[in-house]
Amino acid sequence: MLKNYIKFAFRNFSRSKNYALINIIGLAIGICACIFIALWVQNEITYDKNHENYDHIYRVLTKHYYGSQQSWGTGSPPAVGPAMKTTFPEVLNSCRLQNGTHSASVKYGNKLFKEELQMADASIFEVFTLPLIAGSYEKAFHNNHVTIISQEIAHKYFENENPIGKTLLIDNEKELEVIGILQDIPENSSIKFDFFAPLEILNDIYSPNNTKTWFNCSFNTYVILQPGTDHIDFREKTRTFITDNYPESDTEPYVYPLSKQHMYLYGYRGLVIIIAVIGGLILMIACINFINLSTSFAMKRAREVGLRKLVGAKRIQLINQFFVESILITLISTILGLALAEIFSSQFVSLTNSKIEIFSRNNLIYLSILPLAAILIGSLAGFYPAIVLSSFKPVTTLKQSTHRFGGRSILRKVLVTLQFVIAIILLVCTFVIINQSNFMLTKDLGYNKEHLVYVPLQGFIKDNPEIYRKALEENTNIQNITFLGRNPTEIWTNGSGWEWEEKPEDLDPFVTYQGVDTNYLETFQIDMLHGNFYDENSDATAQIVINESFAKVISDDNPVGITLHHEDDTFQIAGVTKNFHFKSAHHKVGAIAMYLNTNNDFKIVSFRYAYMRISAENMQETLKFIKHTTHSLTPDYPYELKFLEADVEKLYLSEVQTSKLITSFAFLAVFISCLGLLGLSTLITQQRIKEIGIRKVLGSTISQIVALLTSQFVKWVLIANLIAWPVSYYIMESWLRNFPYKITLSIWYFIFSGLTALIIAFGTISLNTIRAANRNPVESLRYE
Repeated sequence: MLKNYIKFAFRNFSRSKNYALINIIGLAIGICACIFIALWVQNEITYDKNHENYDHIYRVLTKHYYGSQQSWGTGSPPAVGPAMKTTFPEVLNSCRLQNGTHSASVKYGNKLFKEELQMADASIFEVFTLPLIAGSYEKAFHNNHVTIISQEIAHKYFENENPIGKTLLIDNEKELEVIGILQDIPENSSIKFDFFAPLEILNDIYSPNNTKTWFNCSFNTYVILQPGTDHIDFREKTRTFITDNYPESDTEPYVYPLSKQHMYLYGYRGLVIIIAVIGGLILMIACINFINLSTSFAMKRAREVGLRKLVGAKRIQLINQFFVESILITLISTILGLALAEIFSSQFVSLTNSKIEIFSRNNLIYLSILPLAAILIGSLAGFYPAIVLSSFKPVTTLKQSTHRFGGRSILRKVLVTLQFVIAIILLVCTFVIINQSNFMLTKDLGYNKEHLVYVPLQGFIKDNPEIYRKALEENTNIQNITFLGRNPTEIWTNGSGWEWEEKPEDLDPFVTYQGVDTNYLETFQIDMLHGNFYDENSDATAQIVINESFAKVISDDNPVGITLHHEDDTFQIAGVTKNFHFKSAHHKVGAIAMYLNTNNDFKIVSFRYAYMRISAENMQETLKFIKHTTHSLTPDYPYELKFLEADVEKLYLSEVQTSKLITSFAFLAVFISCLGLLGLSTLITQQRIKEIGIRKVLGSTISQIVALLTSQFVKWVLIANLIAWPVSYYIMESWLRNFPYKITLSIWYFIFSGLTALIIAFGTISLNTIRAANRNPVESLRYE
């Protein structure tokens, strides 16, 4: 019997190829999109679960107080981790990582490259699950001249050689022995690196006590707590831990679960929810299409049902036939959806910057659910026509037209309207997210990022920056040169403990530090608010320049001349700059202190970069000159030049990717909606073909007939706008609250989205209505 049902189903499909094709393609695209989104969401929610101690690892954050207000820092002082391990029995182990990586030249034989070194304690291999495919990390616990590298780095330097025991030369100064090769770290892990180096190396690079200080919160600290430890109680226990060791600070440690780090601390939860909801909505649109078309097409078969009942078909047989046809379409769509997912997987990986494999072993359990989901969707789509049509009396179905059965379905109107409600909401969200991303990318940073290039200082030019400056100044297209300790988009050095006269006791500002030279403001074109950048008549090394945010913390008036104390150092405020962004626009501009890097007593970070403002004219020749000059002074180091503008754009990479992702899925949703609308308008036009012929005979023009046929669809889209606008406003208003700097939700976003949906819908419907209106009425009426 099943074989006969399937045969009859394929016969029906061949008779109505357009209907079957639209149904299968629409549902297949929806399933394909849903597969992509489901795998991406699964990848995000399983972040860091590759680590065996996943449920017991905590990150040590810091809480800072600004009077009655408080803020959070993701970093912590390097002294915290070891002290916690020795003080609290709940702490089984700890490890510290430098915030960010250390850029260095790496040489082996004739191979010389620039690499990013992750400085960390050797205990990182005990806290986190980072298996080796060769070697051992044991030697790292008692030797500061070792390294562990990834398979990619091993192949890059050693090709087919065994790297274990080989020595790499770092910055032409320090030799590190390769003691292990890392197994590939999963893409969805917060701890990812290619080049491990012992944290103690930082003491050689910066200062002997760099890894022992209590005030420099530019390290990431992780601890493993005893199973069963309540981390909330443990937080209370450690509240005064930093101030007990460093009384000048008003900073509290705050242990935060690794299990919540990616979703909550890094803020991906909102994005994951948005994308998951979009996936569900796209599948809903595809299912609505399928149910709508299946129902409408089934109503067209009312006479067929009547004839079959007259020749003896039982009701259960008719019900089974509709169910088999519906389930068969969903199964074919599912297979096609899987094929589309595999075909377009590389594009999706590129779009999301992820490493998702459709048919990987981890995904098989999720993919096995698809056939069950297909059967469920098919059953739902087949239920209504099967029950309703099989209940009709044969005489009724043969006497009355199909228009009476399916032409004015309330269910159809509701479903089509719901489709466009979803599509318009997605369009509004798309336009708002794109504009917010563009706003952040083009926002005034407080300095001019254009035509600013930089070169890392290495070897001779690091030890003799002024000689390098003079060599570069020979080219008149290089307008300004300044040396910095940190890249303006990657300033991690920060801390508390600043004192001044009349400072409130409950105030302990968290301040970022940047080592600069006297050309900094001119090169970056930052404006002064008060005072001078540095007073030439005073001892420059005892001066400090702060930004507007720091100035407001210190005094409501002009703070120039006020004396600041930090540990054993004393500074006088020489000037105040206008606020400029030294982090992304995801964060409000915080307090920053700029000190001359010639002050060796307060040299947190030595000069590491040379920044140059170059003329837009003859840019290629200027870049060649910089390369030649740099290489002539440092022939044993790899040359690297970057544009600051590119670094700024990287800060908003997630927004750009999010906008691309949501844009793709939003227009996919509109496409699926229009595909269903095309099928539905075809069926309705066919039902009214004789009416159209009669109207043309009675004198109706083509434009009047087109208006008649499209009016009901346009009405549904207009109603959808009225429902979608307040919903999308609420969603986007909630989303924009996460940004300190944001666009205003203009009415034009909603109008433009509504018009876009209306124009696309009208264009889709017109494909059928214009053709029907142009048809010769004789063809429509000749069978009457």
